[in-house]
Amino acid sequence: MSALTSRSLVFLQLRGSGVPDIPDDPATYRCDRMMEEIEALRRHLELERMDLIAHSQSGDLALMYAAAYPRRLCSLVLVSCASSSLKKSSE
Repeated sequence: MSALTSRSLVFLQLRGSGVPDIPDDPATYRCDRMMEEIEALRRHLELERMDLIAHSQSGDLALMYAAAYPRRLCSLVLVSCASSSLKKSSE
């Protein structure tokens, strides 16, 4: 029997979710900027790799992060996401 692995869950509340303050610069809502905040959080927590779970509208953001930083993820879980980043195959 293998040893159990300990994991922590960190919830990052993104701009535009919950009851946020309205930023002075609306460009801070851009996915590329929020994606870099996920990477900054990973570095701050000193994680070499992490599991990333995205729900609903954050699916596009999670896919962008996975494409930009594939070696930083152990796994990617998308829950109830309708992503515009996923292209349908013509086959």
